[in-house]
Amino acid sequence: MFFCSSCGGELSDGGHACPASAASSSSAASTSSAASASSAAKQVQCPHCLSSLQREAGDSHCAWCGGRLPAEQKSLIEIVVGERGQVAAAWPSSPWLGDPVGIRAPACPRCGEPVRRADSPRRAFMRHASAQPPWNASWGGRCESCAHSFRVVIGHAVHRVPRKIEVRPASRFYPVFDAGAAACGVELSVTEIGEGGAAERTSLFLSMAELARLLEEIPRRLAVCFEQADWTEDWT
Repeated sequence: MFFCSSCGGELSDGGHACPASAASSSSAASTSSAASASSAAKQVQCPHCLSSLQREAGDSHCAWCGGRLPAEQKSLIEIVVGERGQVAAAWPSSPWLGDPVGIRAPACPRCGEPVRRADSPRRAFMRHASAQPPWNASWGGRCESCAHSFRVVIGHAVHRVPRKIEVRPASRFYPVFDAGAAACGVELSVTEIGEGGAAERTSLFLSMAELARLLEEIPRRLAVCFEQADWTEDWT
């Protein structure tokens, strides 16, 4: 008579296979497979019914309302960050000659359709120039299917002084002699209401390459700033 060294149960089949251990191994394998499948699924929110659901690879429609889910897009980190975990020195650019870059518009997170129609003109800054503008050329920052506006607006007050911060997609053209380059990015504007009620607006353009680099560097080099505190003063 033989006994299993793992569970202590009596072995069958001539002392070679333990039914209890086999069942345990099968259960563990099933649990492992389920865990792998669960990790492959992504928690997403349907832009139509706003329900949360587990999105498996290949899922294209919401399991609750049947609405079309936005096409899966690589994140900024996956696209821009290299194998060493560092942001690329140059942002992807569509050359005036050769293979174009960024021709296909991404899906709108609200309606699931491309944010720009296929027949929407992509205008270059210089009309007579040779260019292959990407999907975002001459784009106004709104989805052309559902009119969803892509912007971030933050309103708050600093000691009763109203401030509004707005960030929206933008681009800037930089000509040099008989050629030039258009940089995609964001425009950051700050509007502040003074004591007399006059609004003062300041705007700043950041290219995507600059913005990505700042998002990478600030947590590393300026983490101390998140430890700072505001203060008040009184002179009455």
